[in-house]
Amino acid sequence: MVESMVSGIALVRRRMLERFAKEENGAILVEFGLVLPFLLLVFFGIIGWGYTLSLTNHKFDAARQAAREMAVNSSKETQAANNARAALGVWPETFIVVAEDNTTTGTDDVVVTITAPNALAGIYTLIPMVPTLSAEVVMRKEQQP
Repeated sequence: MVESMVSGIALVRRRMLERFAKEENGAILVEFGLVLPFLLLVFFGIIGWGYTLSLTNHKFDAARQAAREMAVNSSKETQAANNARAALGVWPETFIVVAEDNTTTGTDDVVVTITAPNALAGIYTLIPMVPTLSAEVVMRKEQQP
């Protein structure tokens, strides 16, 4: 009789184990928990790279506009640098704008360089990002008739 009880308990345990193995109610939740960190890493990585790309594009536009002012309109270096800073006023970063008129050195080139620290480089430590972003535009100065 004891043997039949032990075999009956073993049978009940085996049936419970088989039923537990067949159920998949929590499997989706576990799989989602495993995949979610990687999805978030990709999602925020795309946002970070998009922000960096947009900032770099705006810096090149401001540098190009300042260099054109110096090359075509013969604007002063300080005026062109201030106009570039004003064009970048909507961004929360601190920009270093350097405008150079190289006509005194024998070349007719105008150089505008804008640099700024990448604010997102320290946040995303798992995604490699450039710590300092810079944009440099060189234009040939127009000859005045």
